[in-house]
Amino acid sequence: MAKIHITDQNGVTHHLEAPKGYTVMEVIRDADLGLPAICGGGCDCATCHILLTPEWREKVGDPDDFELALVEEAPDYDPARSRLSCQITVSDETDGLTAEFPSAWL
Repeated sequence: MAKIHITDQNGVTHHLEAPKGYTVMEVIRDADLGLPAICGGGCDCATCHILLTPEWREKVGDPDDFELALVEEAPDYDPARSRLSCQITVSDETDGLTAEFPSAWL
């Protein structure tokens, strides 16, 4: 298990157990924190948009071109922090990941 720390739209930080191999979107969705994730992880909608802290964005890396095309259209898009949580897989490298929900979703 890894841990992820996600701050919701009310400013509350949730410390979640994250099974390795799951996506960050699945972990947040299963915790019932209100993440829309309308497409269920198909990288089709950008409603699982999260804002990584700057150090985690650097560790996780840049989105591929397909993800970037979606996330650029998301409300609160931040080129230095935005990722789709369905495209980040929980692993040893993501243990401790810190992010927040944007103030608005599509």
